[in-house]
Amino acid sequence: KKAKETARGENENENLNPDREWYEDSDSAGASSAKDPVRQARIRQKGLLDGTLVPKYVVVALPATIAVGALKSSKHASENSTQSPCDDGVSRIEWSFNDRFLATLDSTSSNTVYVWDMVNIELTAVLVQMENVVHFKWDPRSNRLAAVTGSERVYVWSPDGASFVQIPLPGFTPTSLSWNPNGDSFVLGDKGTFCVAFLGDAP
Repeated sequence: KKAKETARGENENENLNPDREWYEDSDSAGASSAKDPVRQARIRQKGLLDGTLVPKYVVVALPATIAVGALKSSKHASENSTQSPCDDGVSRIEWSFNDRFLATLDSTSSNTVYVWDMVNIELTAVLVQMENVVHFKWDPRSNRLAAVTGSERVYVWSPDGASFVQIPLPGFTPTSLSWNPNGDSFVLGDKGTFCVAFLGDAP
């Protein structure tokens, strides 16, 4: 199965939990890439701000295609100090606390995080966002991954499924995050500003 996080004119938000999912963040037309991505991004941002578009994860069928290099010009891409300067290949990796999962980011598809099951040596989830992923980190005490894209949302994945949290601070668009050692909260950082997000117990 393939899962999309779409921006739609619906007042609903749901979490999904089938195995080996593909999570794609796309626009309300269901397209992960557009002929004019800059114009589409402006339209999408306006819809998100005025409430006519509500992002959500939905499941669609595999196989699926990743748009390579479509978001390289993202204004937040250069703000991620941990990003590798390489043009091709894996630019960032993060191991989960028990080494069960490995999350990777590829420089040719910088809006996509791949989650690998390192026990069974297989791809277990693909998280495709509308914006470039600028930072992601594992919960230090459980297999829970948090990612930010420089938007007003935080994306969270675990083996039970994927979800996101809308940040209730207008104009706050984090480009970094750091977990509390206890795993029950994390700090989100924007330019000159930060906030703390508190989560429930991990499964």
